[in-house]
Amino acid sequence: RYSVNSVYNSLHRMLSWRSKNNTVFIMITDYGYLSHFYNCYSAGRLSQYDNLIVACLDVDCYNKLNEEHYPAMTIQSSHSASAQGSFSFKRKLKWKLVILDYAVQQGYQTFYMDSDIVLFKDPIPYFNSLPQYDLLAQRDTNVCTGFMFIRPTPNGKRLMKLAAYLGSLPYADDQESLNLALRYVHARTLLLP
Repeated sequence: RYSVNSVYNSLHRMLSWRSKNNTVFIMITDYGYLSHFYNCYSAGRLSQYDNLIVACLDVDCYNKLNEEHYPAMTIQSSHSASAQGSFSFKRKLKWKLVILDYAVQQGYQTFYMDSDIVLFKDPIPYFNSLPQYDLLAQRDTNVCTGFMFIRPTPNGKRLMKLAAYLGSLPYADDQESLNLALRYVHARTLLLP
């Protein structure tokens, strides 16, 4: 397993290398989820996004994507993929909030999308047309962490700092953590239609 500092060092390099107009597009996957990622990447024509960073949750995923010249970085030294919803998968997904928090704290507008979503057009111009919001996110029963855009505003930074902390607690998951953080940080939030 990698330390938080080594992840921050890798992420810092990727953010400075890949950001475009101070905006980054981050996705997370592991080896067991690569077929979803490939479908998402191909169908959504994600090669057009110069600011995309793919964070790999295991070494096998990173080796495969790096070999194929995707903009990949690795988070953990684990070689095993995890079944979605399993305890090991939830433990890996704690990195999601850590990575997003780091990007926002560094001052980047951060677009995050799960790899089971397909883009039909670039959402960033729409996000930029709504500068009054700290967080724009997919609607579930509340905020869904599978598709969101976070601005590095004071409230956006506080929100992500608290969500990352809550997400580090045992048995927490990313969506519950972000929604709980929203109860304490009054981030201006828009649930997308």
